[in-house]
Amino acid sequence: MSWSLTGRAIEHCNCDSVCPCFTSALAQKGDYERCRGFIGIHVDEGSAGDTDLSGRTVVVVIDAPPQMAEGGWAVGVIVDDGATDEQAELLSGIMTGTAGGPMEAFGPLIGTHLGIEKAAVEFVSDNGAHSLQAQGKIDAEFADMVHEDADAPVQLIGAALPFGPPVTISPPTKSLISAFGLDIDNSGRHGTTSAVSWSS
Repeated sequence: MSWSLTGRAIEHCNCDSVCPCFTSALAQKGDYERCRGFIGIHVDEGSAGDTDLSGRTVVVVIDAPPQMAEGGWAVGVIVDDGATDEQAELLSGIMTGTAGGPMEAFGPLIGTHLGIEKAAVEFVSDNGAHSLQAQGKIDAEFADMVHEDADAPVQLIGAALPFGPPVTISPPTKSLISAFGLDIDNSGRHGTTSAVSWSS
């Protein structure tokens, strides 16, 4: 089934600053014993076959070894509770790579699928401030990194991951994750925001 979407992404993990995955295409180890965080996508416009995906939000929560390219990831998917079961399955396939597209390369790295859950999700991205709230599961706020006297935020170009370009460095001022057996405080760690335009 062919699909396409455009929207906004927030991704982050518990690395101290810019995640080494962005600068090494997953070749370098993360900063800690486990790499834990999430990738959230709000779909502005999108469809899969005849199914409209516009307005939906999906989050994949990741728990992986520090050498992410070795595989063995455990992932769980959260979809906003306005989605139908069909939309939830399609979005899960896009985010875990089983539906092809930019995330397909990550699919073989997933060792454990923790399931799909629905929650009231709010995704906001406005004027350098971003937030993702998934009721009872994620409470996260991000702010673009802008150096004093700079006219624009700090950005990455050419990162070997399926976001942007460019990718804006947007560390979380708060990030609390309590989902799929994980209980994580990633406040002040690595975070990015970007536009996405994906298809398969």
